[in-house]
Amino acid sequence: MSPYTERIIEIGALELIDFQKARTFDTLTQPSRVLPEKITQLTGISPGDLEGKPPPSEALKQFIAWIGPQEEVTFISHNIAFDMSFLECELGRVNREQGEWLALPRSTFCTYNFIKSAFFGRQLDLDRACRLFAGQRKKAKDRHRALADCELTQKLLIALFNWTIFIDSPGLPIAAMEEDPTDSPPQPTERKLPWGNHN
Repeated sequence: MSPYTERIIEIGALELIDFQKARTFDTLTQPSRVLPEKITQLTGISPGDLEGKPPPSEALKQFIAWIGPQEEVTFISHNIAFDMSFLECELGRVNREQGEWLALPRSTFCTYNFIKSAFFGRQLDLDRACRLFAGQRKKAKDRHRALADCELTQKLLIALFNWTIFIDSPGLPIAAMEEDPTDSPPQPTERKLPWGNHN
């Protein structure tokens, strides 16, 4: 769960135009280290699935090439700080070790932060947010896989957009929700080094 000590094993993205899926990107990566059993249990990805896949650095370069011109690109994610911390750490390795200068889009929108701001600090993981706002009754298939989570976030984004239109209606009652610490998604943890941290 820390971008400073762990590596990326999958990158997935949807390109949305007017909220509709236009293109997809999805690749597994081979980080050249043992895949923990707990990650296999969480994602369903096995060590055999990663054999022959590109290293994280190459996968990231493919992803940036897939994005194309970044001027009008906005990254959308649920708890985007967590996702971006891994991408930025990997990007730092590429730029430092391979002498390249690659960058990611700087414009972002976080559905997690939007819900937290709109609902009095309420912190909802992706599953609970989709249950409350998008009517997702059952746990999504392939949860914690990159592309499947993107598709779930797309549903949540559309639901939140519709909610913002609805909320403009006069007289709509809004009540504070009770805080539930189990709803909080994981946060990136930073390894403290005596000589400082370097991505």
